[in-house]
Amino acid sequence: MADMHKRVLFLGMVTVVALSLGACREEEQGRLLSFQAGKYLGSNPDKTFSKDITASLRNRTVHQSGVSKPIGGAKISGSASIDGAKLQSMRIRAWSQSGRQ
Repeated sequence: MADMHKRVLFLGMVTVVALSLGACREEEQGRLLSFQAGKYLGSNPDKTFSKDITASLRNRTVHQSGVSKPIGGAKISGSASIDGAKLQSMRIRAWSQSGRQ
């Protein structure tokens, strides 16, 4: 009876180990686990975008930031309700996210 119990326990352990090793997908092996803000540490960086795609992304950024038209209930027609410091902060952020040096 004890011998049967040991065999079942051994088979259970082998099954758990086999399932654990089989659950690790090959494409996840050796992936980067430490990060630095604002810096790509991987071995396969994206290719540079074409000028059309870059212009499209820049226009989308401007549109999403709300700088292209008044936002938030501006009292004076044609003026944005965002202060100059925040506007400059958004421009710097968009510039840094564009990938330019």
